[in-house]
Amino acid sequence: MEKLFHTGEKIFFVTLIICIVSSVYFTIVPLNYITLSIGFIFLVGYFGINFYIGSTNDLNIREAIVVGFIGCGMGLFLLFFALYTDLILGNSQSALWLITPYFMPTMSLVRIFFKDITIAYPIVLMIINISLVLLGSITKKIMNKFMV
Repeated sequence: MEKLFHTGEKIFFVTLIICIVSSVYFTIVPLNYITLSIGFIFLVGYFGINFYIGSTNDLNIREAIVVGFIGCGMGLFLLFFALYTDLILGNSQSALWLITPYFMPTMSLVRIFFKDITIAYPIVLMIINISLVLLGSITKKIMNKFMV
């Protein structure tokens, strides 16, 4: 169990740092083609850390899902307050403002493919992040079978 918390903490803190740096970057720098291209580095790091941690640790399916949930802790925390703001207070703009730091590393992807962001987007990101940890763990198990 200690291994799960330690591994989940790695994802949590690296994701937290990536989210803070990308939030500062995308709020200070005006958005254009060059800044969005540089922003893809945040996107690769944001998704890549989940796959990397899953592939470097020996996790079974249940452990990979738990580690993925711990890694998405910041998103879950912000989502709780965003859902409260959206559903109870009825203010969807403030809800999106609350959850923005969690999906800020994917801003280059958002600006290219999406016109409007809803409260469901961070939930999709959490599912993708958990799936990447799981996929990394499964990839490691497959590679270990071929190497032996």
